[in-house]
Amino acid sequence: MKLKILKKRAFTLIELSIVLIIIGIILASVMKGRDLIGSAQSKEVTQTFIQKWATIANTYFSKVNQVMADGEENGGTTGTEPNGYFDDISYDSSAITSAENLILMLQNAGIDPCELVKTDIKETDAVSICQSNYNPLKRNFKGEFVGKKTSNVHFFNMTLDSKSQNVILFTNISGDLAKAIDTIIDGVPNGQSGSIVGISEVDFSSTFAGTYPDDSTITAPTTTVDWRALSIDGSGVKTYYYYTLAYIMED
Repeated sequence: MKLKILKKRAFTLIELSIVLIIIGIILASVMKGRDLIGSAQSKEVTQTFIQKWATIANTYFSKVNQVMADGEENGGTTGTEPNGYFDDISYDSSAITSAENLILMLQNAGIDPCELVKTDIKETDAVSICQSNYNPLKRNFKGEFVGKKTSNVHFFNMTLDSKSQNVILFTNISGDLAKAIDTIIDGVPNGQSGSIVGISEVDFSSTFAGTYPDDSTITAPTTTVDWRALSIDGSGVKTYYYYTLAYIMED
């Protein structure tokens, strides 16, 4: 009885090409899906947090013909009178009362940030006005290359292009997210013109959470903003970048 020996047949070039094409299509689909998810997340952040606070400020002005966070009667600094500009109002560990006063003032005007602004920050020892202690003046953001970092909202008056401007500042925005936000709002992600400008750039080792610039140190947008998210030097050391974004309010 003779045994039949089966010869192994190698893949032809055509078969290998087909396999590689299929793998390429799968990888392209995965990357496309990732881009779509990232785009959707950036759009959600922009619409429900960044732009929402600008809308709240504009709505308040339309309702009462006063600037929000300007003088005590508008949720600004206690004991001050309105002058048409944002007071130094922010949320950090030492400004809980200011934040609560601002939210209460907006609620009294029929504008409720607790309902309008989407956030994932819940603090039982902080702002106690919103249901379940959610804090609409803070939100966690996650960049492509880095983990979550908390962004604080600040209402500030700054000199930009030799003009006094009311701006809403958002700290700790990763470079890739800053670029996406600028593109969504302004159409061109240059960080130097339009409604969104870059005020400062800090690397991963810097501590910027809960702080904000003042007129003595920051008087113009960073002129070299390119919304970089990551840089790698010749030794392979990685540096990640975060930005403070200024949303310039219309006059």
